[in-house]
Amino acid sequence: MDNSKALLEKLYTIFLICYPLLSVYKSPVSSINLPNLFMIVILISLLITKRIKIQLSVGNTVNFLYIFAGICLFLALISSLITQEYSMISIFGRFTLFILYIIILSVSRTVLDFELAIRLVKVISIVGCISLLIQIIAYYTLNLNIHMYLPFLPLTDGMSKSINNLIYENYSTIVIYRPMTVFGEPSHFAYYVVMALAVLLFIDKKVKKRNKLFLGLLYSIALVLSTSGTGAYLMVLIWTIYLLNNKKNRAKNLIIVFVFIFMTLTFMYISGNTFEYFNYAFSRLTISSSRMFSFLNYLGEMDFGLQLIGSGMGNSSIYFKEMNDDAVSSFMSSFGRIFVESGYIGILIFMGILIMLYINTRRNMRIFVFIFIIGCLIESTIFSIYLPLYLIWPMAFSYKYEFQEIGNKKARDKF
Repeated sequence: MDNSKALLEKLYTIFLICYPLLSVYKSPVSSINLPNLFMIVILISLLITKRIKIQLSVGNTVNFLYIFAGICLFLALISSLITQEYSMISIFGRFTLFILYIIILSVSRTVLDFELAIRLVKVISIVGCISLLIQIIAYYTLNLNIHMYLPFLPLTDGMSKSINNLIYENYSTIVIYRPMTVFGEPSHFAYYVVMALAVLLFIDKKVKKRNKLFLGLLYSIALVLSTSGTGAYLMVLIWTIYLLNNKKNRAKNLIIVFVFIFMTLTFMYISGNTFEYFNYAFSRLTISSSRMFSFLNYLGEMDFGLQLIGSGMGNSSIYFKEMNDDAVSSFMSSFGRIFVESGYIGILIFMGILIMLYINTRRNMRIFVFIFIIGCLIESTIFSIYLPLYLIWPMAFSYKYEFQEIGNKKARDKF
């Protein structure tokens, strides 16, 4: 491999793994955010230097995402003809971003430097966790709100306006401080560190057992302190699966997990106002759970014909602009958004792809697919950079290294 190709692959890896951090900074091109701009430039450079080919294959699960995106666009165009309430800018904007994330996932199979990616995830997560602890200590001891963003890079307009609104939330008799560390919001930090915890426990074999335990505890404490309900739930789930995968001490580990969960829940319940910060973090699990069903408010306003094809990809805000804010939730998870914007047809196809993805992933790597599915149920994961960020791991370690060694290209291409 020549130096220019190696450099491009390292730059590609760095910008992809750092994408959530870079998204808070303003881009010189107003219509494209900063990390997308970097990724597009690098993808074009890779296309020129390596002649990257994006091929459709019936046996390749990832390529079904391209087909799914095309079907969603087709359904959106039909819906726009029926309802006359549409924005082509919104429709094609969502479609373009979705295609970009699928391309990133597809290209990563041959371009991403996975060893570098593992190191970067670890470094970024450690920095994020330490930043979170510093912010919490500074706020609760000195009443200081310390921002961790790079001072020489301008923040996006949206980030500049919301930077002080996202970090405080009233709960019971106190005001909860929600540190954003170096990310755009607490949930982004939590979802990234959840990924790092899974990489640490299921992939990174170079970390010594003692260091793995220390990092695992650091990630877990930070996830609880982040006040993200989704992060806390996924953290418990990852540790449970990891401990139960130890066949030698499965019964012992199972008891430890249940005792730990029971003691944690009991402590949060009896602690009362003394530890309302932790009670608040736990209460956000209910908020996360309610997001799974928020789309039902939208479906109730659509006739059955429109429920089949949806209101149009990226078009729900336009279609429902006349509705009362009290009747409709402002947030929809990935499953809910697909249901509303692409109808029964879209959600059934999407569920089929997820099942295929899960089946074609090696058993010990299915944790990443499982977390991704939960993210789609609670967060807007499918239409974000976390689509490739979560799926690159099972894609690489289920097929790339193992099957390249034995020459089983057919099995590798299933993903």
